[in-house]
Amino acid sequence: MEELNSPLAAGLLLIAIAASLGLWACLFAHWRRGRRVLPRQMRRPVPWGGREAIGVFLIHLMTLAAMSQIFSQLVPTPSAEGPEETTHFAIRLLLGEHNPWAIAWAVMAVVLITPLAEEFVYRLVIQGWLESTEPLLRRRFSSLRRLPGVLPLLFSAGLFAFLHARGASPRIDSTGLLLLLTGMALGNLLVVLSGVCWLRFGSGATWADLGWEPRRILGDVRLGLLGYLAALAPVFLVQWIALCLLPEDVAPDPAGIFIFALALGWLYQRTHRLTPSIVCHMALNAQTVLLILLAVWAG
Repeated sequence: MEELNSPLAAGLLLIAIAASLGLWACLFAHWRRGRRVLPRQMRRPVPWGGREAIGVFLIHLMTLAAMSQIFSQLVPTPSAEGPEETTHFAIRLLLGEHNPWAIAWAVMAVVLITPLAEEFVYRLVIQGWLESTEPLLRRRFSSLRRLPGVLPLLFSAGLFAFLHARGASPRIDSTGLLLLLTGMALGNLLVVLSGVCWLRFGSGATWADLGWEPRRILGDVRLGLLGYLAALAPVFLVQWIALCLLPEDVAPDPAGIFIFALALGWLYQRTHRLTPSIVCHMALNAQTVLLILLAVWAG
């Protein structure tokens, strides 16, 4: 967690954590009465296989790497002054940028584009494929029969968290950070567009297979917001513990991201719709952006 030097930002975060703990108390009471918190909604297995899932994942990695490389050629030479930083480059941009148009673009990239692309790749494509293949594994390995759905959930969350690991990197000015963010955002959009076309026309996936059901959009938005609120307290706790234990040149983000990814994967697993996890992801990113902007404006 970034240090908050704004009383308003710190106060809002404490209120959100208190609300998260209150929601957990309500969920526990609900569970004690023998009621299911979120019943699992069944659907047919996704029509794509490992070839398509791995292909979309590789497109995701290669596209982001290519766009980052292309835009990094435009980045000014990093300054040698000052220590290296482990802070994510999008947060660095928000902390140092004063142009309202640049801030608006950064907010759109972080809050809208990134959650859409990451939920498409990690929850829909990868976790969806793993869930469709899990019955075969359960028949071969009896130990998996006791915990249905756990293996796809853990694998997709672990992969998601692992790819968010980073160490310290040189300081870059706001122009360079904005170029890097633009490259990542455009890469994410290309991944979603190409992935949807491949699965839709190459694998015969329907819109329901792709996690999209417009008639349930309002309920899914509400579910995603509740998922964000429930995940907030555990994510903050794990992130704080990691921040205390890890050395300064290692970012603590993957620890909290893994817990958050479990919540995102659980939402997808129970509903097999993508809107709840996208909304949940957007809400957490929006909270992070809001707290950073409040801290900047207070300074």
